[in-house]
Amino acid sequence: MDKASVLGDAIKYMKQLQTRLHTLEAQAEEDNKKTGSAIQVKRSVVFSTDNNHDDDDDSNSNNQTLPEIEVRVSRKDVLIKIQCDKHNGRASTSTVLGKLETLNLTVQSSNLLPFGNNIVDLTIVAKMNEENCVTAKDLLGSIRQALIVHNN
Repeated sequence: MDKASVLGDAIKYMKQLQTRLHTLEAQAEEDNKKTGSAIQVKRSVVFSTDNNHDDDDDSNSNNQTLPEIEVRVSRKDVLIKIQCDKHNGRASTSTVLGKLETLNLTVQSSNLLPFGNNIVDLTIVAKMNEENCVTAKDLLGSIRQALIVHNN
């Protein structure tokens, strides 16, 4: 075999591999759409600029840490995991459960467990109604917005 034929065979093989890669990527994307999706947001801080307070003691109360939230959706099943500060745990639980009710999700179970000295882990399993179709991203946005409104 000469160099040209070896190089030609190598190019042909690379094109076959690229075609197979594109096929597998499309197949993986389709499988993700069928099985569901997950989205996770790490803790973030909300800064509130309120000019009515001049005290330095009040400045810390305007900066609030939002909980770490993970939302997974698989067909009509929803799994929500939230880690928040212990002193906000119960308030966050009632806020999130109320928000899920307004989104027509049926809560099947919820657990509120302490983790360490300062953290509470909230896990919620819910089910979407037949006519309801909420993406993980939309659900995460709704929960975050409800918690922001609740904390202010």
